[in-house]
Amino acid sequence: GIHPIAMEDWTDRQYNRILFLWLSMSFNLLTFSTGTLGPIALGLSIRDSCLVILFFNVLCYIPLAYFCTWGLKMGMCQMIQACFSFGKFGVLLPVILNLIGMIGFCILSCILSGQTLTAVSGYHLPWRQGILSLIIGVVIISVVSLVVSFMGYTVLHWYIHWSWAPVVIVVLVALGISGKLSNPTPVAPATAQAMLSFGSAIAGFVLTWSPLSSDFTCYMCPEAPRQVLISQLTCLYSRS
Repeated sequence: GIHPIAMEDWTDRQYNRILFLWLSMSFNLLTFSTGTLGPIALGLSIRDSCLVILFFNVLCYIPLAYFCTWGLKMGMCQMIQACFSFGKFGVLLPVILNLIGMIGFCILSCILSGQTLTAVSGYHLPWRQGILSLIIGVVIISVVSLVVSFMGYTVLHWYIHWSWAPVVIVVLVALGISGKLSNPTPVAPATAQAMLSFGSAIAGFVLTWSPLSSDFTCYMCPEAPRQVLISQLTCLYSRS
């Protein structure tokens, strides 16, 4: 709600949940598709793309990590805290912008995940047509996401504690299989325009989480050690 969490409810001392939270949010299909923009769309080499991802993540995750600590101190969601800065009616603007951004991310995630389910089911193979179309895949992902969103704080943190592991396994398998198929072509030297464009895409992905940072820590005990902030900064490198 709009009121601070009651002091007797600030009982969560499992601060490592924050680490797994951003780890899970970083290991998903949407982040990998964003990371491929550098070499595919902007003509950057793999080395230059990795450097841009690394340093822009470091720069952009610092405010995200800092905002997470506000939930432990105030016991309020991030957008409720914004009322103190923007006012009762002025806060409507960042709330609407945040809503648009989250809807966009949900749409992209559902479409990309639906495409993945369709590809895995072999829908486009001649002998397996009709098993799982793109529309059905998107509907399945949307329904599952909706159900998880209504489960509450405890179930959500339990889910994100493990949801990153299957993605990591799939990525490692994909790297092992596709490594022998690698045939990098010569690329032109990186330009400032391409690097800044790619960095802007990375920043846009990372900073969009800022309006939600405190939402995942408002039930945690306010006497949190400084390791909470350190664990947030550790996640700077999870997406790199």
